[in-house]
Amino acid sequence: MDNSFMLYSEWVTARRTQVTFPTQASCVVQKAESKWQVPEPGSYKLNVDASVFPNAQFFSVGMVMRDHLGSFIACKVGSFPMVDSVFEAELIGVREALSWIKEGQYGSAKVLIESDSLLSIDAIQKDKINLLEVGEVIEECKQGLQSLPSVSVRFIRKIANRVAHSVAKKPMFS
Repeated sequence: MDNSFMLYSEWVTARRTQVTFPTQASCVVQKAESKWQVPEPGSYKLNVDASVFPNAQFFSVGMVMRDHLGSFIACKVGSFPMVDSVFEAELIGVREALSWIKEGQYGSAKVLIESDSLLSIDAIQKDKINLLEVGEVIEECKQGLQSLPSVSVRFIRKIANRVAHSVAKKPMFS
């Protein structure tokens, strides 16, 4: 079966499913979704993923915004200088997603950012002081969430984040 047909079929199925949207600016990691689901009516979902290429001098971040009907709204891809870990690349992806929301027309909209990096989402949601090398990026993400009270982040399984992953891999083929 053609991949684009499978993605379309999943979107059609997701459009028929209702989901409750988190009410807090930063939600607690709950049971991770194994299938992409639509956000609540009137809100958006932004899936983000980083792709690190072996022996490359860069990594890339892919983001896909969809509405409560599961319809494609926009996507963005960016390349960045290589970092020390996939963890840091994923955190930069969340930071870039927050910047995209803030700079664009979505700043006051309800947006749920989903990432398949449990370590990243967990680090952003914890109240601990972070002394890791990536602590600065974590703090930037926390500040971004505080400045956007209608935005939240959540962990999802990699299989539910395939579209963002495909977008993130695009620079590898360019």
